[in-house]
Amino acid sequence: MEFQTFLDKMRTVKFQIQEPLERTTVIKAIEEQSLVTLHDHFVLCLDIQNMIPEYLSPSIEKILGYPYDVFTPGLIFSCIHDEDRTVIAEALFKFYDNINELASQGNIFDYAFKADYRMRKQNGDYIRILGDVSCYKLIPEETGGVYTIHNFIDISAFKSSNTVQFYVSGPEHNTIVFPDEALLDYKQTHSLFSGREKEILKLLAQGYNSTRIGEQLFLSPHTVDTHRRKMLSKAKLENTTELISFCIENKII
Repeated sequence: MEFQTFLDKMRTVKFQIQEPLERTTVIKAIEEQSLVTLHDHFVLCLDIQNMIPEYLSPSIEKILGYPYDVFTPGLIFSCIHDEDRTVIAEALFKFYDNINELASQGNIFDYAFKADYRMRKQNGDYIRILGDVSCYKLIPEETGGVYTIHNFIDISAFKSSNTVQFYVSGPEHNTIVFPDEALLDYKQTHSLFSGREKEILKLLAQGYNSTRIGEQLFLSPHTVDTHRRKMLSKAKLENTTELISFCIENKII
């Protein structure tokens, strides 16, 4: 998923907020630029529907390696591993889509979306991130929207697998099923293929044969054919036409 696609999805969420709400301690900390951060941890606070940051902790430079003044929400989004980004974006969208119902069951500030995934550093290496997202300010839709605080913690020393996980934490009485069956199906579908396999799929959809794909990706035709067989097996499909239709229908490519 591209950043603009995610932003467009976020703008479809309709928040039924009657009065402004604020988590005053967080607002004060942002105003004073005094949010606590650790050497393996950075914080981003922003208007989620317009992607306008209110605060970004300087420790992001040490963790991801880019100069502090080049960071934007779009760059941070693009740093999420290609194989993790679409699933994480869809799960985060689902969380926001449930905000109205969560708010009706208690203090919305008590709920948080949590996920772990891979992020790319400037040098090309990947680290494992535990992300935590919660609301700290809600403004009626005609004048604003939802402001969120994102905590990013480097947990590479504790987890090295490529598995993407996510859940919502909050009061035990909440009735939201998260992830729901549809989101789990989405995760399973979009985790079927590796980054290399998706590159091959995009070229197959453009009408390339194995020889041309090999030339484009610097692979042998035999290697391309091996990938194609594996993809058919993973998707439990019979031929390339079915495979391409499946991927387009599910927005994998």
